[in-house]
Amino acid sequence: MATLYLTEQGSKLRKTSKRLVVEKYGDTLLEVPAYGIDRVLIFGAVQISTQAISFLLESGIDVSFLSIHGRLKGKLTPVQSKNVFLRLAQYDRYKDEEFKPRIARSILEGKLKNQRTLILRYQRNHP
Repeated sequence: MATLYLTEQGSKLRKTSKRLVVEKYGDTLLEVPAYGIDRVLIFGAVQISTQAISFLLESGIDVSFLSIHGRLKGKLTPVQSKNVFLRLAQYDRYKDEEFKPRIARSILEGKLKNQRTLILRYQRNHP
């Protein structure tokens, strides 16, 4: 699963043929074929053309908009997701009454184990 990260502030993502082009001040920073991309993450002040948005949605590629520090602002998701089988499996698990407590117990055990490890590491430097 390839992800395109756009972090260059002031750059612009546009579409040319079936390629995505990242430009800044008229210079091409990156040019990639869209067929290998599963999602695009846009950080901060990066522009995206309407043609690129339309192309990404038609290609089934998710676009996430994040702050410069990585806080999610919003997403563009195609109407039909590529992960239909994943969603079906998630719905099946949701209906499975035996799976719910088992997975909850596993999550809690992992959390408790990680908290214990954190406290023990902290204790080494702060007796």
